[in-house]
Amino acid sequence: MAAGLVHNKSLTECCLSNNNISGEGVKALAVALADNRSIRALNLGQNNIGDEGLKALASSLTHNQGLRVLNISDNSIGDEGLEALANSLVSNRKLRGLHLCNNNIGDTGLFALTVSLAQNRALRAISLSGNTAITEIGLTAMARALQSRKCKLEDLCLDRINIGDGGEVLARALSINKSLVSLSLTCGGGLVSFSDDGLRALTAGLSHNCTLRELDLSENTAITAIGLSHLRQYLWAPSCALE
Repeated sequence: MAAGLVHNKSLTECCLSNNNISGEGVKALAVALADNRSIRALNLGQNNIGDEGLKALASSLTHNQGLRVLNISDNSIGDEGLEALANSLVSNRKLRGLHLCNNNIGDTGLFALTVSLAQNRALRAISLSGNTAITEIGLTAMARALQSRKCKLEDLCLDRINIGDGGEVLARALSINKSLVSLSLTCGGGLVSFSDDGLRALTAGLSHNCTLRELDLSENTAITAIGLSHLRQYLWAPSCALE
């Protein structure tokens, strides 16, 4: 199949999820992908490609100018693999959606990704849900990236990661950011929830934001009526852009 992709000019979407491709298999696919111009969406979820597989894929993305959406969720990818991908995103100007859910990514990998966002203006959507090794340190790096005018992210999903009470970290970023439209911060899975103080800080930051339309705080069970009162005040304010 990999050999056929080199010359294929009609296939636009390719779903290979849950096929046990592994790192070695994705290396062959990466060689073909480097020269392919037709595929716009590639789903490699649940294939255990690991860091070595992602390194090969990252190398191909340096040359590929067709792919718009890449799903590599559930692939045992760690910081080393994400660092390689982040380096390739510096030169890739076409990829718009990146799904990295349920991997082994931590603060080091996320930091590398945020550094690349300072030079990449193509990415519009990133999903990092379920990477529980990410802490407030990684969230701080992402918040810093969101404050940059060079960052064009519109959709950011940080569900079920170990950011704790990250409201204050995100508040300043959201007060400055002019691109983000959707932000998901659901909790669950025994992780540390947003607190009332975190939600108060978050809504204070959002009071200066005019672009965010969707905010998901589901399953943040530490939020009480006190925190909800801060949210309600924000929702009633003329400055609220949420729909």
